[in-house]
Order: sequence, then structure tokens, then C-alpha cells
Amino acid sequence: MKTFYNPSYTGYEGEICANFLSHQQWRNFENAPFTNILTIDAPVSPFGLDAGVGANFVDDRYGYVHDFKANLDLAFNYDFGFGPIRFGLSPGIFSKKYEPTWKFPDQPETILDQDKNVTVFDIEAGLFYTVHNLFVGISSFHLLTPAFKFESTSGNETKILTVNHYYLMAGYEFQTANSAFEVTPSVFLKSDGNSVQYDINIFALYNKKIWVSVSYRNKDALAFFVGTSYFNNIRLGLSYDVTLSYLNRVSNGTLEAYVGYNFSFFKPANAQKYRNVKTL
Repeated sequence: MKTFYNPSYTGYEGEICANFLSHQQWRNFENAPFTNILTIDAPVSPFGLDAGVGANFVDDRYGYVHDFKANLDLAFNYDFGFGPIRFGLSPGIFSKKYEPTWKFPDQPETILDQDKNVTVFDIEAGLFYTVHNLFVGISSFHLLTPAFKFESTSGNETKILTVNHYYLMAGYEFQTANSAFEVTPSVFLKSDGNSVQYDINIFALYNKKIWVSVSYRNKDALAFFVGTSYFNNIRLGLSYDVTLSYLNRVSNGTLEAYVGYNFSFFKPANAQKYRNVKTL
């Protein structure tokens, strides 16, 4: 589901790809984040161009906040130097809703006195470059830095500002002496311009049918992921994160379930290679 973090991956697999992921963070923690993500993308060739088109939908609930995003993904491929480079753009809508009963701990009144749902327009963009078995992708969210303006019945206005988020993914695919095995170490960095979080991942694929991975997220979690694509073009995966922060006192870790389906109206010339499908 790399298209979720970087629209330039749109159409990269060379087939129509549908993916769904359900993420339950910090299990047994009251009002912990719960996220559902649906993406679909496909390769297209308008006017002979090597391109991709798709869409992604995100339903994110955490505490008293409910976010929803719907984006159209577009990508174009261009041969550059030693390998192809892809440009991606993802315009869409971003809505935010707050439960009116929520209060700051040190104030008696509620922030909003009724349900409020505000929708804004936003844009995401990314680049993806491959050289032989090396791949690097960078992207940014909230390029327009839209503001959510909530107005109460009393006339007071609350403004919630968005900030740019930046993502970097890089890795190298190794072909082992046993041709059935492929190993891909990678790193994934996330930043809002003030702080940085990184994931270090080792992904192993056997016979293009079974994969396992281990990821370390700094000061947060150790994640284990297993999956298979033995069921024709259907891929299934399950991930469990062991919480390493102080939240492990009240949380039973994070659980993530994944299902994907690839298909094509045309028989591909070469077998597709699937790198890490884990959403880091």
C-alpha cells in the first residue's frame, strides 16, 4: 500500500491493484486510534505515456476526532539517468469532525456545542526513483496547509491548522544464492518538520508467495508481519506491533490486517515482484 504514502507508486506494479488495511493501534487503550485504508490503482498509457491512475480512501478515528480523506492519485513515468523516475500528484478532500462532548481537562465547557464537520481541499505529491535493485521514494502531504474552521452556535471560532508532513522510503532488493529468496532491507522516515520518526525494516520473500518482515520504530514499537499470496492473485497479511513506549502498561500492542488483490485484463509479459506491502 505504498500509494497511501506516496502517489508516485500509482500504477507501478503494472496491474490493477486493490488493497485494504485495517489498523487497530494500542489495543485495549480507551479511544485509541483505529484506521481503515482502501487504495486502488492501475497502469494507464494515455497518448503513449507510461502512467498510473488510482484513488485512496482513509477513515481515521482517534480519541474525540474523526478524519476522512478521499484522494485521486496520478503518476507519470520518465526515464532518467540509470533508471526510471515517477512523479505523483494526489488532490483530494480532507474532512475533520470533533465530538462535541470533549473537553480540555482544565476547563469546564466543551469546545464545540454540537457536531461539527469541516471539509477542505488538499494536495499530496511524491517522487519515486529506481536504479537496478535500489529504490528511493519521497513525498509530502498537506501542500496547501489548509485550515479547519469550526464555529460554535455562540459565534466563537476555533481554527485547526495543518502542517506539511514529509516521508522518505529507501531500500535495496537482494537476490540471495537461493533464487527462491529475496531480501529487502529498507528505511522509512516520517517528519512534520519538527520531529522525525524512523522505521528500519527487513523484508524477506520466498518463491514470490510467502513473506515475513521485522520492523523497528524508534521509541515506539517492534513490528512483525507475515503474509502470503498463495490464493491466486489474493494477498493476505497480518502484523502485530509490540509497544516499546510507556503505553505498554495500558496497551496490548497494535494489530493490523491486510488483504490485496491484483488482476489484469492483459497477460503480463513478466512475473511481477512484490516488495514490502506493509504500511509502516
